[in-house]
Amino acid sequence: MSKKLLVINPDNTMEVQFDQQITIGRDVFNSLCLRDAEISRSHAIIFEHDDQVVIKDLKSRNGIFVGGERVREAVLKPGDEIVLGATVLFFEPPENFDLKQNLSRRGEYLLEKNINTGNEKPAPAEVFSPEAMNTALETLFTDPDRNSFFTLDNAIMLLRAIREMDEAHDQRGLFEGALRCTLSMLGGHRGVIMEADESKKNLKVRAIVTADNSATIVIGQPVLQYVLAEEKCICCANIHRDRRFAKLGLKSGKRIHSFTAAPIQTPDELFGFIYLDAEDGSVTYSFNELRSLYFIASHLGSLLRVRPGHFARHARSEKGSDKISVAPGA
Repeated sequence: MSKKLLVINPDNTMEVQFDQQITIGRDVFNSLCLRDAEISRSHAIIFEHDDQVVIKDLKSRNGIFVGGERVREAVLKPGDEIVLGATVLFFEPPENFDLKQNLSRRGEYLLEKNINTGNEKPAPAEVFSPEAMNTALETLFTDPDRNSFFTLDNAIMLLRAIREMDEAHDQRGLFEGALRCTLSMLGGHRGVIMEADESKKNLKVRAIVTADNSATIVIGQPVLQYVLAEEKCICCANIHRDRRFAKLGLKSGKRIHSFTAAPIQTPDELFGFIYLDAEDGSVTYSFNELRSLYFIASHLGSLLRVRPGHFARHARSEKGSDKISVAPGA
């Protein structure tokens, strides 16, 4: 049966499910990778032993604390507080769990310290209709004094993306150029442009970029629901602040921290969508990034509308080697 950790650190608060064991540390190869400078690369392991759940220190620099006491190894009980570096965790917190009553003096100090350093909780995912996005773009031109979006650098990058798309000689160049410019402008570790047939059930990769140079990318079912079924734009600064997306990547092994996506469409036809994600807090997608993504997706849609033989009309006759994985919803 799955066990649960409530994790609270300066970057976010999240629930993490695990089975027999979970390794915790700063290194990306851990089951739970925490961006905490006070945590060692391989800090601790939690595992089952003789029907008990045990936490063990992996010779970390700053040690582990259970219930306020430093331990090398300890048996965990539901509701136990664990402190690793500047991160506070609770093992199997009950439904009516009172955080303040279960904090040790060390845990209370760390949480108070995080609040005083001005760390803000990231907002949950935001979903916008095409009408809302069009209104936002129109404001850029009709009320420029209120604009905080079209900086010179941003405008140059958008113009470069549009020019590269306009000058593409074939469909491959069109999609790869659009995705390359989009990732360069907005940042991120992975990006993909997907086609969709009329049923919106058959998808095909048209351009893909991944941090590990693989041909696989993970997109959550809730994300597909918004961008395909509802044809809406979405951005999420931190998936761990939204229950709809908090489990993305856990079963697939792909680290996902922030994502954004926009449909590629015209008023009368959906072609597919663009999706970007980031593995950690170095990139957090907000409404400003989504506006840029929607701008590019809209231009790509207008190009596909006038070009004969666009990708959506030929999707069913082609077979690709690239893969897309769909992660289950939270």
